[in-house]
Amino acid sequence: MPEVSRLADQLRRSCFGEAWHGPSLQEILDGITAEQAQLRIAPQTHNIWELVLHVTCWNQLATRALNGTPLPEESESLCWPPIEDTSKAAWQKTLERMGGAVVALKEAAERLGDRHLEDIAPGRTYSTYHLISGVTQHNLYHAGQMALIKEALFP
Repeated sequence: MPEVSRLADQLRRSCFGEAWHGPSLQEILDGITAEQAQLRIAPQTHNIWELVLHVTCWNQLATRALNGTPLPEESESLCWPPIEDTSKAAWQKTLERMGGAVVALKEAAERLGDRHLEDIAPGRTYSTYHLISGVTQHNLYHAGQMALIKEALFP
C-alpha cells in the first residue's frame, strides 16, 4: 500500500472511526447538541464548538496547501473563528463542514502521491508528509479535549 494511502487512512480514522486509540471526532461528537457544544468547563477555556471550528480550519488550510496555496504565517490566529450562529442548524452545518474538510484533505493527500510526500509544504519549512501526519495528530489532540469536556459536563 502506498505511504500516502496509509496517511490518508489515518486521517480518515481520526474523524470517522476505527482509530486505534479510541473514539474518533465523530464518535465523540455524536449526540452533542448545539447548546452543549457551547458550554465551557471553566472560564477562558475553549468549548467543543470552538474546537470543532479550529479542527475544521486546520484541515481546510492543509488541503489548500496540498493544492499549492501557501499556509499563512498567522494560521494560528486565523484558526479560531468566532461562533456566529448558535442554532441547531448552524451546529449541524459546523459538524458537516468538519467532516467535509477531513474528506477533502484525505482526497488531496491521495491525489498527491508518494513522490511528493517529501516536498516542502507551501509556506512552511517542513514536508507535506509532516503536514498531513501533523493535522491527523492535531485532530486527535483536540478530540481528546472534546472527550474530556464531554465527560466533565455530561458524565
